[in-house]
Amino acid sequence: MRIPAFILWLAGAAPLAAAAATYGPAAPAPRDRPVVLNWLKQSDYPPESLAAREQGEVTAAFDVTETGAVENCRVIRSSGYLRLDDATCPLIEERARYRPASDATGRPIRSSDVRAFRWIAGEGRAELRATVTPPN
Repeated sequence: MRIPAFILWLAGAAPLAAAAATYGPAAPAPRDRPVVLNWLKQSDYPPESLAAREQGEVTAAFDVTETGAVENCRVIRSSGYLRLDDATCPLIEERARYRPASDATGRPIRSSDVRAFRWIAGEGRAELRATVTPPN
């Protein structure tokens, strides 16, 4: 029985595709997606901000190290309230952990990420609202 060339080509391409998926460049990603929501907790809401019903969205940019730790967090878009802005980065640097980005050989590399967080005063909680990952 003769095997069509197309099927042989597919069989030969499968290991290459698997290798590319395993060892190709990768963007950083939170280690455990559901945990992203725990980067900011209800108990983190600054009491003065909650009493004043301050709320808004803080967009933060930060570096992700080769080990997946977060460093150099900075607010790139303010919520409009200094207390909320000031509370965001220290919490992210303390709690966020990533699977680091990797180069074409699969080695971990430094990278960066940008995330937007919404502080909601009416409910006394903070949540991750959106994710935006810039190209590396």
